[in-house]
Amino acid sequence: MSDIERADTLPDSRAKAGRGQVPIRGIDGVQMLEPVYCANCGCRAGFATESESLTFIFALCDDCGRTAGIIDESGKLTPDEKHWRHIKQEQIDVYGRELSAEELRTVVDSDTSPLATLIKKGR
Repeated sequence: MSDIERADTLPDSRAKAGRGQVPIRGIDGVQMLEPVYCANCGCRAGFATESESLTFIFALCDDCGRTAGIIDESGKLTPDEKHWRHIKQEQIDVYGRELSAEELRTVVDSDTSPLATLIKKGR
């Protein structure tokens, strides 16, 4: 198992199963807001709009955010950081270097390598 696979991922600060959603009326009609909680102490830290493209939120309340080093000392990664580090490591393992954008497009278009699969599957 690589260091990337062992790396801890930051927790998602959204509620499970859509609990506590609040409707708001906007220009485009009614939209739902979902509560976001502090990843450190669990208190409510605000709201985020519900969206299919929103896959992760990490939040700290004002008090915990003022506490120095909470994120720096943890060494944890967001899911996206973990995914892209894995892709970077795969490039180095296979090619000995990071590939250019054009080279990555060629790899994805060929669809024959583990790197192409990693890039396509997302995190």
